[in-house]
Amino acid sequence: MTNSLHFTIFCKVVDNFGDIGICWRLARQLHSEHNASVSLWVDDLTSFQAIAPAIDCQQARQLLAGVEVVHWPDELVEFESDSNVIIESFACELPKAVVGWMVRQTKKPVWINLEYLTAESWIDGCHALASLQPAQALQKFFFFPGFSSASGGLLRERDLPGRRRSFQTGNQAPAFLQQWGIARQMDELLISLFCYDYAKVEDLLNCLREGENAVRCIVPAGKMVPAVCRFLELDQPDMRAIYRRGALSIQFIPFLNVQAYDELLWSCDLNFVRGEDSWIRAQWAAVPLIWQPYRQDDGAHLEKLDAFMQRYCAQLPDEVAQCWQAISRAWSGDEPLQEVWRDFIRVIKPLRIHAAHWADQLAQQPDLASNLVNFCQSRL
Repeated sequence: MTNSLHFTIFCKVVDNFGDIGICWRLARQLHSEHNASVSLWVDDLTSFQAIAPAIDCQQARQLLAGVEVVHWPDELVEFESDSNVIIESFACELPKAVVGWMVRQTKKPVWINLEYLTAESWIDGCHALASLQPAQALQKFFFFPGFSSASGGLLRERDLPGRRRSFQTGNQAPAFLQQWGIARQMDELLISLFCYDYAKVEDLLNCLREGENAVRCIVPAGKMVPAVCRFLELDQPDMRAIYRRGALSIQFIPFLNVQAYDELLWSCDLNFVRGEDSWIRAQWAAVPLIWQPYRQDDGAHLEKLDAFMQRYCAQLPDEVAQCWQAISRAWSGDEPLQEVWRDFIRVIKPLRIHAAHWADQLAQQPDLASNLVNFCQSRL
């Protein structure tokens, strides 16, 4: 616990919710668990409001959960602050006014570039390295979230594992799901679907429709909704309806705030997730997941997927690992889904056991916010 740190976090909302999801969780945790002062500058309050409904999009400055939220305008002419840590999230590029303010300070603030999460091993050698900015006589430190003890760790609130266990062992899922009229049937596989708009959504839904297992697919509002509507031959989804096709039932729900989305992940048997924020939260959910990394033209997203699969499968039996790897590659690559779905669905149970062990192992490492606080204190 410290009173001495004041973080200012800059966030550009690039992919609707992922960047702001990470920054908002981090900002809240720095304040609530480390007693730090936190200012969060965000360029898109409308997207922010989707995951934090209490945000007032008309207010340039407001206080939410102890965090000062500031609208980051297109042109920032002046900047004054008593911050001693400046975080440039995901290489968003700080305004010149902020860099000029840092240059003027007698005691320079710690300048952090918070990087995207990757499972690739090369980050261990790059984490916390400094880059000299000679034009400003400043140093910028590159902070890499990651899965090893040599990295910056993963975003995880102190009470998260306990809250998740209490929810799952206390059988709270039926009441949570009932809010949206979801009544799970016996022996029904419950899936949440959150993915990019270029995912093979219709192929997946065809696999589920033709499968031997009864499946209920929950679709929160998002980029995948048009593809689901095409599969159902709908113009617009009805949030009150249950759409049945073969072995598959589909229900649409509203976009969820960060806490409710966690509880959705905890309630399901399998979670399709994307990007970074939902990917991390799905791992803490301790149930099987299929991750879709953000697509890159040079195919680098498949390298990131392979790196994660290598870590995730290290303690899995070969047969189970091969089935999970095959469906993961097919979901994000060019391979057809139908050929691998039947094999994958047979290993859901051992994957569930592994997912719980994986979450427990990750929880033994220091979390991202704690590592960040310790690093910044060592530099001041």
